[in-house]
Amino acid sequence: MPVKLHSAMHVKHLIAIILAIMVSGCVTPDPDLYRWGGYEDMIYAGYKNPGTSDAISDAQLLAADLERTESEGRQVPPGVRVHLGYLYFNQGREDEARALLEAEKEVFPASTVFIDRLLSSMGPR
Repeated sequence: MPVKLHSAMHVKHLIAIILAIMVSGCVTPDPDLYRWGGYEDMIYAGYKNPGTSDAISDAQLLAADLERTESEGRQVPPGVRVHLGYLYFNQGREDEARALLEAEKEVFPASTVFIDRLLSSMGPR
């Protein structure tokens, strides 16, 4: 047996609810939370062809991406600063590496234990 609506008020409420659902489905999603730049492609290439990446070129790419991302007011993805810090550390640029690791901790506090362990493994300043 069909349900009877008792008044025009119920119909108006039902129409309002249906319209609200339809309109909410048309909302444009926010842009990506993070700007990944060339990071994902660099990581993929390193896994696809191990040993073929150049640490200096990778560091330059990540540094340029990080600078561009920050200049656009967007968020640097988690791990990008850590990766760049690792590359800098391997190039003997320890102060820059430490600064990037400290910045990662500030932006992503959940990484503190991991980052502190990395910093301690780097030895004293």
